[in-house]
Amino acid sequence: MYFKDIPGKKDEKQQLIQQVKLGKIPHAQLFLGKEGYGELALALAFSRFIMCHSPEKDDACGICDACKKIDHYMKPDLHFVYPMVKYKNLKREDTISNDALQVWRKMILENPWLSLSQWLEVLEADNSTPNINVKECNDIIHKLSLMAFDSGYKILILWLPEFLGKEGNRLLKLIEEPPDKTVLIFVSHHVEGILPTLISRCQILRVSPFDRDEMTDFLQQKFNVSQKRAMEISNMCAGNLLNAISVCNHDTKDYSDMLISWFRIAYGGNPVTIQEWYLGFEQLSKNEKMAFIEYGLHFLRQFVLFQFNSTESLQSTDQEKETLQKMQKVLDIKKAEAIISVFDRQLMAMQRNANLKIMFLTDTLTIGDIMNGKEYVSLPSYY
Repeated sequence: MYFKDIPGKKDEKQQLIQQVKLGKIPHAQLFLGKEGYGELALALAFSRFIMCHSPEKDDACGICDACKKIDHYMKPDLHFVYPMVKYKNLKREDTISNDALQVWRKMILENPWLSLSQWLEVLEADNSTPNINVKECNDIIHKLSLMAFDSGYKILILWLPEFLGKEGNRLLKLIEEPPDKTVLIFVSHHVEGILPTLISRCQILRVSPFDRDEMTDFLQQKFNVSQKRAMEISNMCAGNLLNAISVCNHDTKDYSDMLISWFRIAYGGNPVTIQEWYLGFEQLSKNEKMAFIEYGLHFLRQFVLFQFNSTESLQSTDQEKETLQKMQKVLDIKKAEAIISVFDRQLMAMQRNANLKIMFLTDTLTIGDIMNGKEYVSLPSYY
């Protein structure tokens, strides 16, 4: 992964490049942003740029010995830690990231926009809750205490530190006083799950959503879709490249029709019909479900704009504009905002391994109540 492989992110890239050029690389950084915003890809490109022996102006050279090793993530001084579950025949307390390192390397080579659900699917986690355990923390401390293989930097990329829990306390001394030329990069989607004492020891890089036009260009080039379709997907996914890629890979789905069908079923409130709807819906992958909810958020936000007569700022197709007009019969701004809060909560729950069947069946009834004008009640927790 190079900086050039990441669409847009001009400000984030420039900040990281300047750190290296000025010789002022923080020993601990927290890359913070929502899943799908490219934090892991930035961490991978940044690590390559730091370790490159002959960096160019804005990127790694790609031809030095370090770059050749990083091409396959085989460089000994580049370490990875990520949430794990019980793996193969090992006990959970004995399982650490190195036990699945070959699988991890393959995953990030194929998909540097990796989601937690995709990673857990590869690990065959089922309903197991992932974490970063005591043995992992001790292993981090040990391997970063060793000398670098080539007298350069040692880098640790810790993906999703929110899964450290209280075990993160074991790393505080290392973060505060790391060995010379040691860089720790934490990549997180949920800052509220990280120990405040860990956050306070890191410099934070806030990663923004992907720009719509830059994401549109990327989708056209990588997936050979038309400009119109690429723009529709970019609008739908609201800066989330992971979901945009999922839509491109499964582009037989018409999320607009699916959403309106769901709203009709929710409005009717028939338990048998809702159950039948879910039997079809559950055939979608988890990422497709998330992309569908992202589309729902896009649609409802466009509906709110439409109510304010902001048609010039709408990012909708002609068909969607027609649907927005029809939806005025059953929705108003207050109802749309209530359903938006349902969808926001769903996305967070899906990232945290919620029971999707219970969630979607419950929320279908909730959305039906909202559309029928019943008093909106705060949602239950799904996780």
